[in-house]
Amino acid sequence: MYRSPSDAEAPVEAAVDAECLEGGEKAPLVAKITYGSSDDAVASRVNAAQHMTSDGEYNCFRQRYLVAYLCGHGAIWMKAPYVYSLYQAFGFSHSQISMLYCAGYGSSVVFGLLASILSDKYGRRRMCLVFCVLFALQAALHNSRRYDVLVAARIVGGVATTIFYSCFEAWMVGEHRRRFSDKPISRIFSLQAQAQPWLALGCGFVGDLTVRYAGVTAPVAACAPFLLICTRLVYQWPEHTFEPKVHSDSQPMSPMDGAVLRVGALQSLFEGPMHIFFFLWTPLLNQTSHTVPLGCIFVIFMLGMWLGGVSHSRERFRPPLAVVFTVAAVCLMVPTLLSNFSPRFAAFVVFEASCGCYFPSISTLRSQHFPERTRATTIALFRIPLCLSVICGLLWGGNLSPQANLILSSGVLVLGALLCCTLPRDLRTEH
Repeated sequence: MYRSPSDAEAPVEAAVDAECLEGGEKAPLVAKITYGSSDDAVASRVNAAQHMTSDGEYNCFRQRYLVAYLCGHGAIWMKAPYVYSLYQAFGFSHSQISMLYCAGYGSSVVFGLLASILSDKYGRRRMCLVFCVLFALQAALHNSRRYDVLVAARIVGGVATTIFYSCFEAWMVGEHRRRFSDKPISRIFSLQAQAQPWLALGCGFVGDLTVRYAGVTAPVAACAPFLLICTRLVYQWPEHTFEPKVHSDSQPMSPMDGAVLRVGALQSLFEGPMHIFFFLWTPLLNQTSHTVPLGCIFVIFMLGMWLGGVSHSRERFRPPLAVVFTVAAVCLMVPTLLSNFSPRFAAFVVFEASCGCYFPSISTLRSQHFPERTRATTIALFRIPLCLSVICGLLWGGNLSPQANLILSSGVLVLGALLCCTLPRDLRTEH
């Protein structure tokens, strides 16, 4: 059909309704396409409109995942700092409290791994919703003063925690690969790492207020708003399930693949010493002659972790993972050599910064090299050494001085740094 010159130059507005997520809200996107003198110009403008639509969908996907993840993490952090004080207020001894913690980590090893296996088979979104239910249940059980009920609460909480750290990431990576494989996933992990310190500060502030005005059990109840928001967002996610393959030309990557084993080993070698550090930094600073303002120190720790996440988001300043392990090992050795407050405190801040670099790096490596069909199971599988190391530390670590524990932890980090050097070049640089 013939078009007049005036018609050819007339702009036409094309409205594109882009689904943010399956089952989610629609985000209208209006793109102005001007008919030009050639079909190539029209095609380029149509492609530009489609690209804008894709960007809108991606931003909505990223926002909904990050808000849901951070709300789930907020529920964990709202309660975690006050659990020991809660048990003390209930009148339990240190040995009884240690056994409660062991029950939680032990259930993560057994039942948490089973839950992750079920998530890969029956759906990761379903298991993320199970996390919300289980975490609410264990929060309710923590209002009881009976020791057996608290043991049950720790067991339920251990399962919920493993589901959170495996299934949320597994769902996000699977959805990202399915819909936005052309977008860099490392950006999501960097934003996640940068937001977590501020979330921890906010939870600490709210937790202190609730304890001051409502008692030591109040932070447990304060988890509810986080869980409600998390449940609402996760409910809108599309489900991921995998049917068993009957015919296949090639064998899928298994959890025993060499690259998978190395990345999983790096996860265990860093996070084990990190959890030991969480137990030891307060007594190590208390050994100095300075009065330790724990609140201010925690704020500075979180700022250090945030700076580490920021450095990872800037490719120019992003350190190799081997350097992160080495710096962390040196930081944990400082308290064994120096007894003054200032060098110990500075070393701990740098260690927190190394944690901020580590988390987005290891998450990106997991997204690239863990098998998609068993991703949640593989993540949970490599959390087992972490849980076992914490259990051993709780049961027998008291026989060693804090300095001796740090020497062992530093040695483990050195092994991690050496393992990083044995990785293929693409594994060293892709994160």
